[in-house]
Amino acid sequence: MATTAIVAEILIVGLEAAAWLTLLVLAAFGSGWVDTKPLEKWQEVTVLVIVAAAYTLGILVDRYADSAHRLLGRLWPTRPVDRPASIPRMRMAVLSAGGGVAQFSEYQRSRQRIARATAMNALVAAPVVAWYVGSKAGGARATAAAAALLGLAVLSEVAYRRIEFAYLCRLGDAYRVVGKKKDRADRAAAVPYRRGSDGVEFLLVTTLGAPKRWTFPKGRRDKDDDTLADAAAREAREEAGVAGKLEGRRLAEYRFPAGNGKEHVVAAFLLEVTREKPEKWRKGDDATRERAWRSRDAALELLKDSDALYHSEMARVIDAAMQELREPDVS
Repeated sequence: MATTAIVAEILIVGLEAAAWLTLLVLAAFGSGWVDTKPLEKWQEVTVLVIVAAAYTLGILVDRYADSAHRLLGRLWPTRPVDRPASIPRMRMAVLSAGGGVAQFSEYQRSRQRIARATAMNALVAAPVVAWYVGSKAGGARATAAAAALLGLAVLSEVAYRRIEFAYLCRLGDAYRVVGKKKDRADRAAAVPYRRGSDGVEFLLVTTLGAPKRWTFPKGRRDKDDDTLADAAAREAREEAGVAGKLEGRRLAEYRFPAGNGKEHVVAAFLLEVTREKPEKWRKGDDATRERAWRSRDAALELLKDSDALYHSEMARVIDAAMQELREPDVS
């Protein structure tokens, strides 16, 4: 069943691409040379060739659509999703368990890929259709056709992002169910970082209560439909005055003292800082927090006066971040 769905989605994407590619050829060379009568004797073969060509086009478009959306995500970030593990690891766990959960997960993924590829097909088709229609019916209709396709591209992109968010949320839930893992985290923290000439630096802020501690910006969900990743991104803005690209996969979980002998379990997320506006985003009590950019060793130095448990927990998060951000060995 899963294989059939994959073939179907690739064919749909390929037929979309075949449509605008056909119009491109007709716009460039006209239709006077086209003679379909010889093909009538070879209908079965013709259908097979068309299906094979559409399937090949579908694979190519799907691949390029994936790359294009990765680039678009840097310019127009998607809503972060709290992921307990990497997407391939979660998929393998859910698929290996099988059943209705796995089938629904793959159905969601199929819809996501079709929407993603349709956005790209519509974007590429817009100038092609404008050229073809313009040569046949004039500029006004060509503009209208191109505008309609650009609108379809935008709608498909929005649909893709909504489906992707729902898919990753459900995939994470299914992964926890399959692995029988209870989510203990009740707080979220951003681990803001930047790369400078001297290497990776982390942004720490102080807590408001006594005793004052250096920590990462953290907090709880504000709304029922918030994810922990949403909370981490929001706290980074409000407590530290920074924003950027937040990695939805959890970097680590750590314990944070809550007073009266209790503690919170905090899910930490890496945040690559691209904007820093503390004077704009920090208000009220948050504006009184101290901020400090520090290298790994200097960050640990700020934490040296903390109790042993807290210092070790924060050091573990910082070391996990350094491991994640380690430059690949290209030798």
